[in-house]
Amino acid sequence: MICDSMRYIAYAIVLCLLPGEVFAESFEAPFFAQYCVACHGVDQPEGEVRLDPLSESRLANREFLETLIGVLDEREMPPAKEPQPADDLRRTMVQGLKRRLREVAPPSLLKRLTREEYTNTINDLLDTNFELTEFLPDDPSGERFNKAGESLLMSPYQVQAYLKTARFVANQLILDEKPLVRGWDFEIENFRGSSRGDYQTKDSHVLTTNYPWRSNLHFSTSGDSEELFEIPEFGRYRFEADVTIVNSELDQTIGVNSGDPRYPTNLKKIQRFVLPNQASSLSLDLTLLPGTEISFTFDSAATWNIGEGAEKHRKYAGPKLIFNRVKITGPIYDEWPTVAERRILLSESEDPAELAQHLATLFIHRPLPQKDLDAITDLGQRTLDAGGTYRMAARRMVTAILSSPYFLYKHEPSTLDDRAFAARLAYFLWNSGPDEELLRAADSGELQSKELLQAQLVRMLASPKVFRFCEDFTRQWLQTDRIDDVAPDHRLFTNVTTLHIDALSGEANALFREILLKKLSMVNFIDSDFAMVNDLTAEFYDYPPVSGREFRPQNFASDSQRGGLIGQAGILKLTSGSFSTSPILRGVWILKNLYGEKLEPPADLKIEEPDIRGAKTMKEIMAQHQNVETCNRCHRKIDPLGLALEHYDSLGRWRDEYTHVEVLANSDNGETLKTSRMPIDTTASLWDGRPVNSLPAVKSILLADKELVLKNIVSKLISYSTGRDAGLQEEVFINDVYRQIEESDFSLHEAIVAICTHPAFLRK
Repeated sequence: MICDSMRYIAYAIVLCLLPGEVFAESFEAPFFAQYCVACHGVDQPEGEVRLDPLSESRLANREFLETLIGVLDEREMPPAKEPQPADDLRRTMVQGLKRRLREVAPPSLLKRLTREEYTNTINDLLDTNFELTEFLPDDPSGERFNKAGESLLMSPYQVQAYLKTARFVANQLILDEKPLVRGWDFEIENFRGSSRGDYQTKDSHVLTTNYPWRSNLHFSTSGDSEELFEIPEFGRYRFEADVTIVNSELDQTIGVNSGDPRYPTNLKKIQRFVLPNQASSLSLDLTLLPGTEISFTFDSAATWNIGEGAEKHRKYAGPKLIFNRVKITGPIYDEWPTVAERRILLSESEDPAELAQHLATLFIHRPLPQKDLDAITDLGQRTLDAGGTYRMAARRMVTAILSSPYFLYKHEPSTLDDRAFAARLAYFLWNSGPDEELLRAADSGELQSKELLQAQLVRMLASPKVFRFCEDFTRQWLQTDRIDDVAPDHRLFTNVTTLHIDALSGEANALFREILLKKLSMVNFIDSDFAMVNDLTAEFYDYPPVSGREFRPQNFASDSQRGGLIGQAGILKLTSGSFSTSPILRGVWILKNLYGEKLEPPADLKIEEPDIRGAKTMKEIMAQHQNVETCNRCHRKIDPLGLALEHYDSLGRWRDEYTHVEVLANSDNGETLKTSRMPIDTTASLWDGRPVNSLPAVKSILLADKELVLKNIVSKLISYSTGRDAGLQEEVFINDVYRQIEESDFSLHEAIVAICTHPAFLRK
């Protein structure tokens, strides 16, 4: 079967053959000769960038051209101490280089479905709830979004992973008979824990801390066994627990860990559920894989460490969770046959040829070449001829389809046809394939009408599936999935829990959703008179309390030290360590994510460590850093923006002075924190002389540079939606969209409509 299915896996190999080193007699040559070759000539060219002689192949290199345009347009080159070209000459050179860039054909790489797109497409087509991202390798994005063809290569390992995933899906969707529903009851004799953050009474198990592998409840198969209970087969299982909260008047959060409870786990895999304060039970449904071990954790506990020994935990006066009984039932099916099976199997026929045609229509959305359709048919027929059942044949045929290049890769001709256009819209706004309504509109020609296309976009943006786009785009654009990479030290931040950090990770996504769905201006990304809060972030910021985990807008005074993206604690934490902040990381984040600058050091850069002797404050240390010539070019841009935010600590909370932390060994072979206070000085000036000393000042500068910032956001949306690198080659596209949305005060909603209705959106 592996060989039969593997023949449907395609490799897209693009060979980029550079032209021979023919040297250009171009309009650029005199300019470079006069202003550039002294440093970038034949003898030890700086940054390994040589401009004499200049070959045709170099002038056809996109990245090289974009770098030249950037340093000339920003007046970074020639260096200030060297002779400068007249403004008219500089402009002429930049415009000429931009014309060259537009003439360079971008690479036409095939675009594979990302693992999120693959999962969502199957779930939407079949009304399932698979979590397939754990089966598939991550899709690295680097400096791009992971939808770019350059990021979506297919290694032999990935081929095997997609084949195994397709086989798993087919085996779970087409069962020979309805599984037997079973039930398991667990009480005190089956309860197991770590004995470091939990303890047992006569008839209950008590959790006190929020270390998932130090304080949890898991289950043995019998009272006298240490063998852990495992989920026997794939499906949806119902968990019913008799559990109560003590020593707290607040709602608490229970985590469900689907990893081995005895060892450190990936905290991002823990699913979390709110337990109301007055509740005496919890019921929840989870879709789980066979072999999964389950444990309950106390994710909203106020502390990570009470100390060793059960007696300390018994005397602990803080919030606790008390479990008396747990029942697991499953696998549960609401109807049989399932929706997925009814959509896959033909009820009136068991002919492999008819099934192959039906599966191609269901999964591929376009005609398959007859030879490939015949091969899938033959796969099913040979299964039947060997004595296999119709369901066995169907499983093999579904596996072949779901691991074929026709499903794994997006069909994108050089100019998109109507169905390819529909697919691009869907994978942009839903992170999934087109639904029946969008395919109908494509087939009827409605997408060629601007008015009818806009109606489809309004419908798509109103669908709950658009939340996938909001989460995925903000995660990749702003790196919000890294906000919880560095945990705050709970010895220093005693009142911050894992849940607070999780909530901070959702702030940017909540702001993006609010701006999109309420058709607000993208200027709110720079500054806003509201913040998106839930019960946890309101508590974190000391705002008036709100109820529930759902984010909602909350207005604040115009002089607030919050608002916009960089006013969010999550973003400020992202650019910090456990104890300390990093002005450099914060400055880089602003330049890269809001201005769209590419901050790459030259290949031959020799870093000289600055002499920081005598420097006592962060500002003094950074000033010494800028005195090093090799560092100054970038750090004169980076450092002032980050330094202006130093009144926010490593959790993004306001502070009036630094807390300097030293980690000291103690007599118990542990560690003690020694803290001291230092003054904060945020006064600085940008490289162009504009003063900046606070978050409001940074936002004022961003507002003054609004056109640059908003065009960068538009370029990010274009890159994400098309899979193309929206650099200077897409300048006309970006400028057109920017001008079109000016009347709507730069509405994010209208920006998306303008992108999707622009002719350049239809290019491969």
